[in-house]
Amino acid sequence: MLTISQAAAQIGVSAPTLRRWDRNGTFQAYRTAGNHRRYNLAEIRAFLARTFSVKTKKK
Repeated sequence: MLTISQAAAQIGVSAPTLRRWDRNGTFQAYRTAGNHRRYNLAEIRAFLARTFSVKTKKK
């Protein structure tokens, strides 16, 4: 599990973007007992692959 800063750095988005995705339900973070966000890097990468997949045209 990664902190918000670690996850943001790994995938190239800002921490506020991850917070916004969590708030609006785009991507849910796990919460610690102290209510800190934690992220599973594999889940984030899978989410990004589904969301931002590039479609190519056949010639």
